[in-house]
Amino acid sequence: MTTNNLVLTIGVPVSTGLFIQLSDFLREKNDPRDPVLVVSDAIEYWLANADWKPELLIEESNKISRGYQWKKLFLPHGTELRMQYKGTNFYAKVEGEEVIYDGKSVSPASMVNSISGTSRSAWRDMWFKRPDDKQWLPAIDWSKEKESQRELGQKLLDEFMGAVK
Repeated sequence: MTTNNLVLTIGVPVSTGLFIQLSDFLREKNDPRDPVLVVSDAIEYWLANADWKPELLIEESNKISRGYQWKKLFLPHGTELRMQYKGTNFYAKVEGEEVIYDGKSVSPASMVNSISGTSRSAWRDMWFKRPDDKQWLPAIDWSKEKESQRELGQKLLDEFMGAVK
């Protein structure tokens, strides 16, 4: 906001780690801009795009509570699913409360059977990567999971809250 050529500003809290990441990124890319100004550019970019990208408007708490319930396993919104068949990887993603594969809502079992053309175990053939995971995890590791759905949900929430801090 400008008043009589005076620019009024406010301080917006950004974690030190994130600010250092931004500074390092700009330095690596030989971008001479001040990171403080880049934060303003990022806000302007978000404002210009949020109207036509509804995923930018979904509240983080809403993302946490949404997901796909697969037997006793809860796959949170944003989880990616992968199946390798005959040397090719096939991918799906949890969007809201559905698994979307090839533009359609499917179950993990129907995805696996559709890809293979036979009846197969999704627990054996499917891998997934939740939003905070660093690597793909085989579904079979979770098929014998002894935690109740509530304990697993609490664990995911705790992991998310630890990442937010």
